[in-house]
Amino acid sequence: IGYSIRPSCIGRGFGKLILQLSLPYLKSLGLSSVLVTTDPWNTLSQKVIIANGGEFTKAVKADNQYYFHYQLPTRQPISL
Repeated sequence: IGYSIRPSCIGRGFGKLILQLSLPYLKSLGLSSVLVTTDPWNTLSQKVIIANGGEFTKAVKADNQYYFHYQLPTRQPISL
């Protein structure tokens, strides 16, 4: 999963909402969990992932830099 937040909207909860709303769709595709990656320095993204139930699994080195891997369970649709 990848997502990006416009700089003027960072810190306003949009990342959390985007990820939250994507999880039921991914469940409808038959996925029970998904991998989300982030840069080690991106603490805001890590907070978004953890707030949505993500669990840190490992740090992976690729192309001379590290990425953090988080596993997220998908979920049933939510009511808004």
